Formats: sequence, structure tokens, C-alpha cells
Amino acid sequence: MPASFADWRDSLMPSLPGAVEPAVREVFLQTARAFYRDTRAWMLPLGPFAVWKGSQPLQLNPVDQSADVVRVESWLRGTEQTLDENALHLARVRGRSDGGLVMRDPHTAVVSSTRAPEEPEYASFLVSAIPSTEDALPDFASTHHHDALTAGTLHRLHMQVAKPYSNADQAAYQGRLFSYFKQIARADKDRLYRNAPTWLYPTVSPT
Repeated sequence: MPASFADWRDSLMPSLPGAVEPAVREVFLQTARAFYRDTRAWMLPLGPFAVWKGSQPLQLNPVDQSADVVRVESWLRGTEQTLDENALHLARVRGRSDGGLVMRDPHTAVVSSTRAPEEPEYASFLVSAIPSTEDALPDFASTHHHDALTAGTLHRLHMQVAKPYSNADQAAYQGRLFSYFKQIARADKDRLYRNAPTWLYPTVSPT
């Protein structure tokens, strides 16, 4: 089940006197997009797509109605019309994706092939993604990235001037927390969530 803004409402609204929820939702989405763009911690498998000599470029975006592709992390080609998600993750870790791929932009893939249309091969992709709505984040966001998105959202809102919730000291503090949580998320993803460091708050103070 996707995570949604509702999972953060009670952590955000009490710290923002005078804020209206639609505005907080918008800033929350901006924060989530920045977080997942910087960390590439949300990865999705796509495919398989049939390709052959002269086939049209593949449009990888939108993934669905809730996510946008940031980049291709790995890709594989094969003769079977199956999606092997484990193989895609291993290819990313080992840096051994197949050749013959050109990305025209973050979501338009051109795959070279010598196959005939009646006997195509199949391309599968592992992509990093960012949310396009605040109510359809990855299911692990509310458990693994709750504090990160809380800090990032508060940082952006406390930075706003002439608001009841404007607070330069808190903006700086929450900004440092957000940067720290992004480092942790990147490390966890790169280690495939194995042998991850103990989750500790940084030794920073709000003043």
C-alpha cells in the first residue's frame, strides 16, 4: 500500500501554526521529489518491452499515475518475455548492464537490435523514480524515510518569510537533519540494505 501525506500530517501540522494543509501538501511533495531524486532510493522494475531492428523508442515515463522516471539504473535484454527483478538489481550492483542502449532523455530509451519483428527480443529496466503525487509514495517511505521527509518539509516551510511559522533557526536545523538523512538513505541503498549503520540522529542543536 503506498504511503501518503496522511502518514506525515501529525508530524508536520503542529509545528506549523497558521499553515493551511494544501500548501503543506505541495511543499511535502516538492521535498519528496527532491529526496528521491538525490538519493535514488526508490527503484522500480519496468518491462519487458518487445524490441526489434527499427522498433520505435521506448517511452518509460510515466511509470504509472504516481511516479516519474529519473534515470535508468540497469537494464537487460533477453529472448524470454519475463521480468527478472533480481537480475536487474544484480546488474546494477555489478555494473554489468547489457550494451546497445541510448537514452535520449531520462525516459526515452532507444535499444539497438538485430532481431526481426516476428521474433523480437525483450528489454527490461530498473529505474529510479520520484513521486508525482503526495499520496502515492513508495510503501517503505513511511517507515524508512519518515523523519527525512518531515525534516525536509519543515526546512522548506520554516524558510518562508513573513509567515506565522517562519523560523530561521529551525530552518537551519531541519535542513541539516534533511541532509544527514539523505546520506543515510544513499548509503542504505548502495549497500542493498545490508550491514547498514546504526540509525542515529546527528549531534546538532537547533541554536
